[in-house]
Amino acid sequence: MENNVISEAAVYSHIILEGKLVVMSPLCIGDGSGEESQNNSKDIRVQKNKQGHPFIPGTSMCGVLRCFVNDTMGSDMDRLLFGGSAERDSQSTVHVFDTVLEGAKPVFRDGVAIDYHTGVAKSGAKYDYEVIDAGEGTFRLEALIRQCQRDNKEKIRKAIIQIKNKMENGIQLGAMTAKGLGLVKLQDLSLGCYDLLDNEADVKAWFLSPEIDGSSASDQMQDELDKDVSDEVALFEGEFELRSTMIIRTDNMDISEMNNKHIDKVFLKNSRGKYVVPGSSIKGVLRHQAQYILGKLCKGNEATAEKFLDKLMGYSVDVENRQKSRFYVAESILNDVVEEKVNTRNRIDRITGGVMDNALFTTVPVFQKEKGCSAMKIKFCIKPEKNKDEVRINPAEIGLALLLFRDLWQGRIAIGGETGVGRGTLKGISGNFTIDGCKYTMNVNGEIACENGNVSKLDEYVQTLAQEVG
Repeated sequence: MENNVISEAAVYSHIILEGKLVVMSPLCIGDGSGEESQNNSKDIRVQKNKQGHPFIPGTSMCGVLRCFVNDTMGSDMDRLLFGGSAERDSQSTVHVFDTVLEGAKPVFRDGVAIDYHTGVAKSGAKYDYEVIDAGEGTFRLEALIRQCQRDNKEKIRKAIIQIKNKMENGIQLGAMTAKGLGLVKLQDLSLGCYDLLDNEADVKAWFLSPEIDGSSASDQMQDELDKDVSDEVALFEGEFELRSTMIIRTDNMDISEMNNKHIDKVFLKNSRGKYVVPGSSIKGVLRHQAQYILGKLCKGNEATAEKFLDKLMGYSVDVENRQKSRFYVAESILNDVVEEKVNTRNRIDRITGGVMDNALFTTVPVFQKEKGCSAMKIKFCIKPEKNKDEVRINPAEIGLALLLFRDLWQGRIAIGGETGVGRGTLKGISGNFTIDGCKYTMNVNGEIACENGNVSKLDEYVQTLAQEVG
């Protein structure tokens, strides 16, 4: 009996997935401390090890991968790979290691909640958080297939291939992923599979150099399932030029860059010196415009509009009452066709119409040097809603996304600060939609074409929205 238990627990096959994990958009995995740093209290600080290096915990990565497996391959595969309870507790087959980020560049950002009715910041709703703006580290995943799992060997191997393909395309983890944070991609990967009980060559390879890629089983795995794995989403992306100046304000500035002038606000930059429009800024104005559109369609019934919008873009009343957003917005990096310009203004007394004493202030917005070309890309998508065994995207939600894209295209939505003085409006250059497998394109004149469908279908989505909430 004892020998039988030992043989059942013996490692039958060993799979190693390793590669360079690169931070593609700012990453925020908080440590829960909110400690003070240099006299500035921050609400969220990123996790660091004892040496002070930011890292991605294996638990965070494992949680995201488990969710991906559950959504795409089902709960049975979820339990097989990551353990769980069915008739009895089962041990995890997959082990994910911490990824320490080298060359990591922590930066601080701030955010604020906007009041829908007034359009200004809510009192007491400002928050600060730390993100990793750049960095890379070694990712390592190991799968131990034991003798008792021998019959599921091929299922596990194919699942690891799908995880590999997904990570090559990019996954999001950490906080505020719906606002464009947390995108990481796996590059320069190696995939090794070693059958330790059946293949003598694999046994030698494992003991002599287990880090290399290229066993016979590894080659077979690559041939079995070498294709991309993509989520079913409705995707909208467009290229825009700046119709006016724009500023995404931040207090984090290098005064030396401003020739020691007194500057109140400058444009937010990433660690590489590029102007960045956070996904939170884009999503905030899109949500505000969506509230306006739904309010008109609902004929003043704000409760109906709010319920529809919360289901799509999420809400958080408290820990127990919250809904995760299915509306994802990417961060945007401004192209090199923009440059900054110092702008000094006076505040005016509303009663007298004269200049207020000691009310001179200076900001540094950017403007587009040459017109007719793209200054920024805006990209957002809707992920499907999961109801029991059904996975779908509500056509009414697609209709709302189309109206939001139209308002961006026509300059009806202003992004950033100081919109009251005309900043932040855009003009569409080109657009692309992918909806229900159909690909649509839009040119600078607003003319839409479809490669494999009917353009009139877009009108049907908008009509569905009007019928559902009207």
